[in-house]
Amino acid sequence: MAKKVKRVRSKRFSIPRTIRSLFVLSAIIFVISALFLRSYNVGLSVRYQNTERRILEITKENQTLASDIQVLSAYTRVAAIAQQEGLSLIQSNIVTVEKGK
Repeated sequence: MAKKVKRVRSKRFSIPRTIRSLFVLSAIIFVISALFLRSYNVGLSVRYQNTERRILEITKENQTLASDIQVLSAYTRVAAIAQQEGLSLIQSNIVTVEKGK
């Protein structure tokens, strides 16, 4: 009886199989990176909207404070308060200061 010979097949380097593996790997990386970038973009959009909303709030607050300053610094109001405190105006002591440009 003849001996049974077992052939040992060596694994050959297969270009199509390697290309398929690289394609699948790149597809998986693409999907993961697309999901990550989409979530990152949404996060940036939310931060941008929050910043814009905060800017609008501060702008409104600044406008309100500017109008309050105008009302409180009116000459008639200051003169009325000075008169209530018993102060009088001496024309030679009045100095007018203008806003710088």
